[in-house]
Amino acid sequence: MKSLTRFLLSLLERLVACIFLIVLLMPLLLIALTIHLFGGTPVIVSKELPCMPGKAVRHHYRFRTTAPDGTFLRGIGKFLNLYSIDEFPALWNVARGDMRLWDLFYR
Repeated sequence: MKSLTRFLLSLLERLVACIFLIVLLMPLLLIALTIHLFGGTPVIVSKELPCMPGKAVRHHYRFRTTAPDGTFLRGIGKFLNLYSIDEFPALWNVARGDMRLWDLFYR
């Protein structure tokens, strides 16, 4: 019974993440375009997350908020960090099942 509950919760989290990605598609594209115009490429960066031994390395996706030389993308980066908008691409991790929805808000 416990494994069924865990499976249904995982399925619900993936469904919610997919719905959020669809609803937020246009704002995410506008943010990506803004980052590309002011900071160049790459727009989305990934960070490797530690996993249990024997499991594949997970990647945490997020919008880039610093320039290639390490400087902060002034107003854009501060705004994205302040409201945690730079974490929105991590919804893809939730939709894939690599991360829990809870992990996005409490890390």
